[in-house]
Amino acid sequence: MKIVADKIDEYPRHALTRADVRLIFTAVPAAWSEGVKTVRLSASRSAAAVALYAGPVETFTIASRGCTKEQALHAVLAELAAHALGFKRRTFQHLQARYEAQVETLVAPLMRALLPQLARTIEPLS
Repeated sequence: MKIVADKIDEYPRHALTRADVRLIFTAVPAAWSEGVKTVRLSASRSAAAVALYAGPVETFTIASRGCTKEQALHAVLAELAAHALGFKRRTFQHLQARYEAQVETLVAPLMRALLPQLARTIEPLS
């Protein structure tokens, strides 16, 4: 899997580092990352979605600038879990309410395990 980080010249930085992304993708079940060939740390400050899987281009985009590591991690795990379960996002990239509890059940243990392991250092602007 290839990890690409968009160049940013101003704050805020990406909430997740490349090392964080590697850690996340090695910790989740293989079915969750099936079909993901490229992970892009986007320079965008997206209000609609922090994490989004685009199946046709096999790209998982993370727009985490301005988020905390916890928010970004949760968004990434929720998107991966929803993708694995075959749930589709609807209006404004929000998961349908009927699926939220099922996704949260899968995400919660991984949040507890991964959050303390995420990189504590701040990477220089690239």
